[in-house]
Amino acid sequence: MRTRTEYSPATSHIQLDPHHGAVLMGSCFTDHIGARMLDAMWRATVNPCGTVFNPAVIATLITLALSDEEERVHRISQSIFQRDDIWQSWLMGSEMAALSWEECAGKCHQALNTLRLNLLYPQTQAIIITLGSAHVYELNTLNPDGLPLAEPFAPSDWQGVVGNCHKVPSRHFYKRRLTLEEITDTLAGAITKLKRHNERIKVILTLSPVRYLSDGFAENALSKATLLMACHSLTASAGEAGPESDYWKNDVVYFPAYEIVTDDLRDYRWYAEDMVHVTSQTADYVWEKFCETYLSEEYRSLLKEGRNLTAAIRHRSLVPGSASARLHRAATYKRMEKFCQLHRGMGPRWDDFQLIHPNP
Repeated sequence: MRTRTEYSPATSHIQLDPHHGAVLMGSCFTDHIGARMLDAMWRATVNPCGTVFNPAVIATLITLALSDEEERVHRISQSIFQRDDIWQSWLMGSEMAALSWEECAGKCHQALNTLRLNLLYPQTQAIIITLGSAHVYELNTLNPDGLPLAEPFAPSDWQGVVGNCHKVPSRHFYKRRLTLEEITDTLAGAITKLKRHNERIKVILTLSPVRYLSDGFAENALSKATLLMACHSLTASAGEAGPESDYWKNDVVYFPAYEIVTDDLRDYRWYAEDMVHVTSQTADYVWEKFCETYLSEEYRSLLKEGRNLTAAIRHRSLVPGSASARLHRAATYKRMEKFCQLHRGMGPRWDDFQLIHPNP
């Protein structure tokens, strides 16, 4: 008797090579997949600007990263604000928080430069974008009577959608759901600009299975449905995504992470205790399906070798100074050296590894 409908992945016409890097952007589910790529010695740049949930800010970050330096400096300066003694950016995640304007701006510039370099790097083969929610929060400085709100933060010049609310009270934001056209147009514009700068890069769109139940059951479903339709528009006919997409439509695909969790696993035991986020076991299952879709059997075996090596590196002896611990360390060092020499482009950069793990 069958008790579930298991997802059987079809091999995608886009095939990835772990010897080449990837950029991952999007919701917290991005961090799950990115961590598994890194554990497998696959060099990945994961959310360099912090966790971003909505497509509007993801598109803004991609577009801004590919803009000239003057525009990047201007937009970052606009986005920075102070709350209490902490400086943060409306555009990026809380990872950019600092105790001074200069330090916060420096972190933001470094994040955008990291994103830019990896998007333009010839060896970067793909960007994986995980959309979390179609709901956005726009900065609002007026109360219902049209009078200025008493701001708990030093005002910035930022207008429109924010990437992170940074725990600022909800009265300072106007919440709405993006339309299908808004999502499609903004992502199509970012992809078009990206392909003009790096025509070889592939785009994998996916939808986060994380549930936004604070929006309510109906709104969460509407949000996911809107994002799903937008992904379909971007991966289907060029006409749906705009006339300029004609030359990149075959380089954009959709991976059904959301459907795998909701239709294949389809049980609350695959969610964490908060019933919103997924468990590590769930992420493992989705990762396996991802690998089956975009990687050859040979490369899947290579990633398994990388994961085993990562486990060996993380091993901690009960007695670190013992002879057995020293032997394990030396053997692991030699394994890593051999792996990096055989698989250029995978693992930590060898010079960095030697600094972190000096030859025993």
